[in-house]
Amino acid sequence: MGRGRPGRFPGDYWGQSAQEGLGFLRERLSTDPQRLFRVHVDGFTAVVATYYLPPNAKWTYRLEDSDYHVGTRPLELAPPGASLLHRVEREGVPLLWISQLR
Repeated sequence: MGRGRPGRFPGDYWGQSAQEGLGFLRERLSTDPQRLFRVHVDGFTAVVATYYLPPNAKWTYRLEDSDYHVGTRPLELAPPGASLLHRVEREGVPLLWISQLR
């Protein structure tokens, strides 16, 4: 496997951050299995997101309809009023953020 981020991280760090971050969200949303949650994801495809999300969570492309926002782009900011729930980072380098919108 290749090395990224000046040779210090495995080349699949984005995939690993999705697994770790969405795993956190999966555990959180699984506590209320009767409720449907909507999750907006930036930075990777809905296929990746839906693979890791629980059955009671659906991916949506409309941020304004979302309960949660998952972002991977370094300059991406969470929407106003969002509260940061979880961050995946390696050696101080942020790779993924999860914010609750409502």
